[in-house]
Amino acid sequence: TGASGGKAFEAKALNLQQECDAGFRGRSWSRLTPREQADVLRRALRPSNFLLNPHSEYIKRWDLVIASALLFTSIATPYEVIFTTRVSVPTLNFWVNRLVDVIFIKDM
Repeated sequence: TGASGGKAFEAKALNLQQECDAGFRGRSWSRLTPREQADVLRRALRPSNFLLNPHSEYIKRWDLVIASALLFTSIATPYEVIFTTRVSVPTLNFWVNRLVDVIFIKDM
């Protein structure tokens, strides 16, 4: 978000004729209908990949989840290696570890 609380936008230079040629070969921008022009602009302004705003509330919360998972792993893993024996029945600890695994997989 910007300083005024609104969403921040980045300027993008557009060559309308080049964008027009990509979708309507052989027609000039001025010959397109308003609907076709809107389609060209929509396609030209669409992000080429999915981006997350690093300052969003979602990312702030996700960072806390990842930090908690890392803290848990840094404490639980050495404890499990040193003090636990092989258990054949899945325990609560087993399921918590799978949850942490899912968190790390989602973060990839």
